Amino acid sequence: MVSINSIIAVRYIDALYFTNKNIDFGGFPEHVTMGRIFKKEEDYIGVSFSDKNSFPQKGLLLPTGSLILDAKKSKKFTPEIKTGIVGVFWKDITYFDNDKLPKDCTTIYTEGEFFSTQKEALIIKNPKTIKIGEIVSGHPEKRKKIYFCAIPWSIITSIENYD
Repeated sequence: MVSINSIIAVRYIDALYFTNKNIDFGGFPEHVTMGRIFKKEEDYIGVSFSDKNSFPQKGLLLPTGSLILDAKKSKKFTPEIKTGIVGVFWKDITYFDNDKLPKDCTTIYTEGEFFSTQKEALIIKNPKTIKIGEIVSGHPEKRKKIYFCAIPWSIITSIENYD
């Protein structure tokens, strides 16, 4: 068990956006960050890259479902979606800096056409993604057309089927 203030490498996964008209989903790439664990909650952990007087200045809040070990054992949604429009609420990796420490990971809402379910993900075609709450950096800019979004089951909090 890792304790608070330990400096470790944390492996995690995140949602993927596809800018090609054809999707070739082969699973989620593994991301790695190094830092000091400054907070452990049931729903997320906080990793600090730099501190000032033991207070996190820059870092990430990572949903526990995005952590590689937790993602493999997380509860999987098994909705009966065959066609139609779906709306998905999910917890995102949240970057912070300049002493602006968020209280929780950012909740994201993505809506679009159901495309497929995979072992690791729900895939949405022609997705529209909005944030709910804190500002999110690192998301696709509006200049590029996003054709698909793959969201890990382990970070999904709820799914709505609109058709």
